[in-house]
Amino acid sequence: MTDRLFTKEYLARAGVPTVDLQARALQEGRATDLPDLQTQLLREASLVIHSYAGWENAVRGRLQLPRAESPKVILNDWQQRTETLADLGREGNFEQQLEQSRVLAEDMLAEHDRRMHIITDLMSRLYREQGETVLGKLLEQVMDPAMLDPEGDKSFKQRVEVLIGFTRCHLLPFTVTEDDEKVTFRPDVCPSGARLIQQGAYQGDQAAALVSSSALSWGRDHLPVYCCHEPAAEMAAVRKFGAPLFLVVPSADLEAGPCVTYMYKRPQDIPRQYFERLNMAEAADLIARG
Repeated sequence: MTDRLFTKEYLARAGVPTVDLQARALQEGRATDLPDLQTQLLREASLVIHSYAGWENAVRGRLQLPRAESPKVILNDWQQRTETLADLGREGNFEQQLEQSRVLAEDMLAEHDRRMHIITDLMSRLYREQGETVLGKLLEQVMDPAMLDPEGDKSFKQRVEVLIGFTRCHLLPFTVTEDDEKVTFRPDVCPSGARLIQQGAYQGDQAAALVSSSALSWGRDHLPVYCCHEPAAEMAAVRKFGAPLFLVVPSADLEAGPCVTYMYKRPQDIPRQYFERLNMAEAADLIARG
């Protein structure tokens, strides 16, 4: 049996959206926690917007399009609103602070969704004009595993903590559990790919692309183009570390069911099928690389 790396309390809190943590703190008489949580919300939203801006510009560059506008204006607005909310807290107006924080979180989520749609439209154009190979190479660059482990020296626990931080940036709830061999992330519904489907990104005259059966779609036919960043992330990690740092098992119904993410504690425990769906072989030195 493998020792547990995380407490139940830590895992129970890991996927709770920050604005809900604020409400919980207020209910439990911990109003002094609100300023740090307010800053945390801003940090999470800023990280995802910067990430999406970089992703968008990477695709624009491959399409030889002008760079996107800087997200500086909207980030400055969020910063100012965060400072105003902090003032409300210092004045003891905690209920008003929480109410306005929820409004801010909804605005942040709306911007998150808007940028997802932009990226999806650009990736659709890239796939249709330049093909799967070009799209795959670009997504492997965008999903560089160095984001999770820049120097390749983080412990498994540290990698999990970083992925929790990235997942929180989608601003929607998820659960994290741990067993002997792995840590599992399970959203209610995927906070990115499924939201695009629910919002009609793949319907109508301007429908986004569906990728044919290939390694870039885990061998699945008609995978929504946005979702291809997940197999690309797995492939990039196999090339760099010999095994995926995390892997995703997509729902049979991508719109309704959760896509579950697994992080294996020992890379040699990753089932062979997860390499086969990428058309990649297991590295011979997984133990050393792990």
